Amino acid sequence: MKLGLISDIHGNYHALQRVLEVLDEEQVKMIVCAGDLVCYGADHERVVRLFIDRHIPCVIGNYDYAVAWNQPNASIKQSTPMTEPLKQAAFDWVKQHITPTSIAFLQRLPKVEVFQFADLSLALLHASLNSLDQEILPGQTERLAELAARLQTDVVVLGHIHQAFALNWNDTLFINPGAVGRSLDQDPRAGFAILDTQTRQVDLRRVEYDIDGATQAILRTEMPREIAKLVQCGARRWEEVSPA
Repeated sequence: MKLGLISDIHGNYHALQRVLEVLDEEQVKMIVCAGDLVCYGADHERVVRLFIDRHIPCVIGNYDYAVAWNQPNASIKQSTPMTEPLKQAAFDWVKQHITPTSIAFLQRLPKVEVFQFADLSLALLHASLNSLDQEILPGQTERLAELAARLQTDVVVLGHIHQAFALNWNDTLFINPGAVGRSLDQDPRAGFAILDTQTRQVDLRRVEYDIDGATQAILRTEMPREIAKLVQCGARRWEEVSPA
């Protein structure tokens, strides 16, 4: 069967809507999400409602957790001096404009979800088992080995780093579908993946979406206008958009 893999929506309803359209066209049997539904985009309420209406299984991300439990910030690691205030402003705006219904939804999200598809087991989580904010990168063999040993599943699906990859580590297939709503590699298209659970083949995809709609939604809020530009350019740091 075909399984749709998504992650890091970050309040970008326009990107999410387009990705779900593509996955529906591909006739995937199920869609799962590796977390971070909120922050940066302006439409976290519409994103949460779509997850509720479509019954999409999702685990909690570091931004979801920080918003749901009213933490002072979502990331341990700070960004650059020009980018950090933008990141914090987006985070603070979401905390001020999220409804109790959405908070309750985020609070119910599990840290790890395990699925069984015939002969294939799949673990879904945002980052590491130790921290929602700990990166798992393709070259970090010790972290990959630790995850594989602790989870004991055929497939591990991750999010958080906004970088798509699929690799086999011993007998475990690790997949990160990339980011739906907050690209960081200067390609603003939405990222996602399709997994064939029988062949274990992974199709990493990027798709264009109504990015003008997404950025205009941000500009209608009190968030700094620079956040819209970051999303529009697929930039990680403000310095990449407007060098000092």
